[in-house]
Amino acid sequence: MAVLATWKKDINNIPGEPVMLPEAIDWQPEVDSAAVMKLKSDVKAQGGTPTPYQVDLLRYLQWKHVNDILSRPLEKSYQVQVLANFQWKDWIDPTKTVATPLVRTDTRLKNYPYRPQPISGPDNALK
Repeated sequence: MAVLATWKKDINNIPGEPVMLPEAIDWQPEVDSAAVMKLKSDVKAQGGTPTPYQVDLLRYLQWKHVNDILSRPLEKSYQVQVLANFQWKDWIDPTKTVATPLVRTDTRLKNYPYRPQPISGPDNALK
């Protein structure tokens, strides 16, 4: 079993991200999502290099949007559905998977045992 938690319709302003569940908000956001989407599209069309004004404007709109959402009870903005027979394969988009994911060294070595004492010089490095 798994739980799917997602935005309700009309407050998500991430271009191309689908709304997974049917509920919509019953309140009016202070930030116009269409304006945010246009700003993000304009920046993407510029090759992902926004002007300083666009950076400031996007930061302000995102700050205002997040504070607007968080000023309300969670159930006004989010929806949840229990997925009883969850299977990863049903949710994976094969066109977006990475055949050989990068293995981060900090994750790979997180349980690696510590030496009983630090290496004190080149003579002790191979012991």
